[in-house]
Amino acid sequence: MTTATATTTTTTISSTPTLSLSAAPLTVTPLAGEPFGAVVNMPAYTNDPSSLNESDFKILKEALLTYSVLVVPKQSNLSPESQHKLTTRFDPSTGTQYGHNEKIFHSTKSILAKDGKCV
Repeated sequence: MTTATATTTTTTISSTPTLSLSAAPLTVTPLAGEPFGAVVNMPAYTNDPSSLNESDFKILKEALLTYSVLVVPKQSNLSPESQHKLTTRFDPSTGTQYGHNEKIFHSTKSILAKDGKCV
Protein backbone atom coordinates (compact mmCIF):
# COMPACT_ATOMS: atom_id res chain seq x y z
CA MET A 1 0.00 0.00 0.00
CA THR A 2 1.29 3.45 -0.94
CA THR A 3 0.50 6.50 1.13
CA ALA A 4 0.68 9.98 -0.35
CA THR A 5 1.04 13.07 1.77
CA ALA A 6 0.15 16.58 0.70
CA THR A 7 1.88 19.68 1.91
CA THR A 8 -0.23 22.66 2.84
CA THR A 9 0.60 26.32 2.58
CA THR A 10 -1.50 29.29 3.61
CA THR A 11 -2.61 31.70 0.90
CA THR A 12 -4.72 34.81 0.78
CA ILE A 13 -6.54 36.46 -2.10
CA SER A 14 -4.40 39.21 -3.55
CA SER A 15 -3.21 40.43 -6.91
CA THR A 16 -1.33 37.14 -7.37
CA PRO A 17 -2.53 35.56 -10.65
CA THR A 18 -3.01 32.02 -9.30
CA LEU A 19 -3.71 30.95 -5.73
CA SER A 20 -3.26 27.45 -4.37
CA LEU A 21 -3.46 25.59 -1.10
CA SER A 22 -1.94 22.12 -1.44
CA ALA A 23 -0.05 19.67 -3.69
CA ALA A 24 -3.28 19.01 -5.68
CA PRO A 25 -4.71 22.49 -5.16
CA LEU A 26 -7.87 24.40 -5.69
CA THR A 27 -6.76 27.30 -7.87
CA VAL A 28 -8.33 30.69 -8.50
CA THR A 29 -7.18 32.52 -11.63
CA PRO A 30 -8.52 36.02 -12.35
CA LEU A 31 -9.96 36.51 -15.85
CA ALA A 32 -7.28 38.32 -17.84
CA GLY A 33 -8.24 41.80 -18.98
CA GLU A 34 -11.62 41.72 -17.20
CA PRO A 35 -12.72 44.03 -14.36
CA PHE A 36 -14.06 41.07 -12.35
CA GLY A 37 -14.38 37.29 -12.50
CA ALA A 38 -12.09 34.32 -12.00
CA VAL A 39 -11.83 30.67 -13.01
CA VAL A 40 -11.77 28.10 -10.20
CA ASN A 41 -10.17 24.73 -10.81
CA MET A 42 -11.21 22.16 -8.26
CA PRO A 43 -8.63 20.21 -6.23
CA ALA A 44 -7.82 16.60 -7.06
CA TYR A 45 -9.88 15.18 -4.19
CA THR A 46 -13.27 16.44 -5.50
CA ASN A 47 -15.07 18.02 -8.43
CA ASP A 48 -18.04 18.97 -6.21
CA PRO A 49 -17.64 22.45 -4.69
CA SER A 50 -20.03 21.55 -1.85
CA SER A 51 -17.54 18.85 -0.75
CA LEU A 52 -14.52 21.14 -0.35
CA ASN A 53 -12.61 20.90 2.91
CA GLU A 54 -12.76 23.98 5.15
CA SER A 55 -9.44 25.42 3.93
CA ASP A 56 -10.39 25.18 0.26
CA PHE A 57 -13.92 26.46 0.91
CA LYS A 58 -12.44 29.50 2.66
CA ILE A 59 -10.39 30.21 -0.50
CA LEU A 60 -13.50 29.74 -2.68
CA LYS A 61 -15.56 32.11 -0.52
CA GLU A 62 -12.82 34.74 -0.44
CA ALA A 63 -12.51 34.45 -4.23
CA LEU A 64 -16.26 35.04 -4.63
CA LEU A 65 -16.09 38.12 -2.42
CA THR A 66 -13.02 39.37 -4.28
CA TYR A 67 -13.94 38.63 -7.92
CA SER A 68 -17.80 38.62 -7.71
CA VAL A 69 -18.18 36.00 -10.49
CA LEU A 70 -16.57 32.56 -10.44
CA VAL A 71 -16.44 30.14 -13.36
CA VAL A 72 -16.10 26.55 -12.15
CA PRO A 73 -15.61 24.20 -15.14
CA LYS A 74 -17.08 20.71 -15.35
CA GLN A 75 -20.16 21.32 -13.18
CA SER A 76 -22.86 20.15 -15.62
CA ASN A 77 -23.60 17.07 -13.49
CA LEU A 78 -23.72 18.88 -10.14
CA SER A 79 -26.82 17.61 -8.34
CA PRO A 80 -29.48 19.93 -6.91
CA GLU A 81 -28.54 18.58 -3.46
CA SER A 82 -24.93 19.69 -3.98
CA GLN A 83 -26.09 23.09 -5.22
CA HIS A 84 -28.24 23.53 -2.10
CA LYS A 85 -25.44 22.34 0.18
CA LEU A 86 -23.05 24.84 -1.42
CA THR A 87 -25.59 27.67 -1.06
CA THR A 88 -26.03 26.79 2.60
CA ARG A 89 -22.26 26.77 3.16
CA PHE A 90 -22.03 30.28 1.73
CA ASP A 91 -25.02 31.49 3.74
CA PRO A 92 -26.19 29.25 6.59
CA SER A 93 -29.23 31.49 7.14
CA THR A 94 -30.78 30.12 3.93
CA GLY A 95 -31.59 26.80 5.63
CA THR A 96 -34.48 25.45 3.63
CA GLN A 97 -35.33 28.80 2.03
CA TYR A 98 -34.17 30.15 -1.29
CA GLY A 99 -32.00 33.24 -1.31
CA HIS A 100 -29.27 34.90 0.74
CA ASN A 101 -29.08 37.12 3.78
CA GLU A 102 -28.77 40.60 2.27
CA LYS A 103 -26.67 41.86 5.18
CA ILE A 104 -24.00 39.26 4.44
CA PHE A 105 -23.96 39.16 0.64
CA HIS A 106 -25.03 42.60 -0.57
CA SER A 107 -22.20 43.77 -2.80
CA THR A 108 -22.03 47.18 -4.43
CA LYS A 109 -20.49 45.36 -7.43
CA SER A 110 -23.65 43.27 -7.88
CA ILE A 111 -26.05 43.97 -10.74
CA LEU A 112 -28.74 43.74 -8.04
CA ALA A 113 -27.25 46.63 -6.02
CA LYS A 114 -29.56 49.24 -7.58
CA ASP A 115 -32.64 47.83 -5.84
CA GLY A 116 -30.86 46.31 -2.84
CA LYS A 117 -32.43 42.88 -3.25
CA CYS A 118 -30.58 39.58 -3.21
CA VAL A 119 -31.97 36.52 -4.91
